[in-house]
Amino acid sequence: MLYGAAPSRFRPLSSESSSSSTSKNPARKDDDKLNFLDRFGVALELRLTRFFTAWGVFCAEYPVPIVVLGFAAAIALCTGVQFLEVTTDPVKLWVGEGIGDYLTKYRVVPVTYNLYLVASEAQTRIEKDFFDKTFRPFYRANQVIVRYKEDSGLPWVHNTVAHVYIRSPPNYIAPSPSNQIDYTDTFGTQQRFSPIFNKEFLLGVLELQQGLESIVTEANGVTLADVCNAVMAPQDPSCNIQNVWAYWQDDPAGIDVWGINDAGHNDTYLDHFLLCTKNPTNLADGLTPSQSCLGKGGIPVFPYYTLGGFIEEGEEGFPDNPVRNYN
Repeated sequence: MLYGAAPSRFRPLSSESSSSSTSKNPARKDDDKLNFLDRFGVALELRLTRFFTAWGVFCAEYPVPIVVLGFAAAIALCTGVQFLEVTTDPVKLWVGEGIGDYLTKYRVVPVTYNLYLVASEAQTRIEKDFFDKTFRPFYRANQVIVRYKEDSGLPWVHNTVAHVYIRSPPNYIAPSPSNQIDYTDTFGTQQRFSPIFNKEFLLGVLELQQGLESIVTEANGVTLADVCNAVMAPQDPSCNIQNVWAYWQDDPAGIDVWGINDAGHNDTYLDHFLLCTKNPTNLADGLTPSQSCLGKGGIPVFPYYTLGGFIEEGEEGFPDNPVRNYN
């Protein structure tokens, strides 16, 4: 038997062949093409993976100490809540605290206190303080939002009588199937009013307003009349109540006033409302019969307060009861 050299295919690979094989690896070539940011991202991801893996294994091995230490850390971080001061004064919420009040509150008095105060004081706070000292503290708004509900059970009258027929009930406006009121005003314009202009609903709003006016506090017997914004006081103690009923001076009989004008149109409370929204200071609307648009005490009522800017199509009422800053 002859013993010769091993075939070349069984010889071990040399270092040169190994390096040449590695250089021909396309994946290695792609790695060499990565820029600095890509290599940094890969390295960071690998280190984060190793760290959180080790952290997870550690927490799994020692669950009780981890929970106790985590709970103690949470308690320690919450101790600052005792120094938290919640601002509930609406004046400070809207205007903010001037830097002078802040420095006085925390007893911080720099050398240039006056210059610092004048330069940093909020302009709105300066104007508010001037108004309060010159006149009186500005009033606060107390608003009620009233919305019509489809299932309110209002006693609708189902007939096809139109308001132009004189012999039909003078205080009736026929609602549409969607509880909206289709109406032709005194100028011949077709209008569509939302259900809140139904008389039954308006009477309910008036009843609510009168109920608010009759509330008496148990502690000191204060009523709305004692704290309301009475702009004509002391000559007239009437409260400045921004309610749609002010167009009829809070008189329920006012919405039943009607009359036939020279053009043959039946002027109703809806015509009066439309004219008053266009000119809230009108002393006489010019309808038949004529009515004033001013509220009790001669106070004008603006529609963007009472109806939120939506006139005929508004579905909510916003009775507003401004009051003084009463303590």
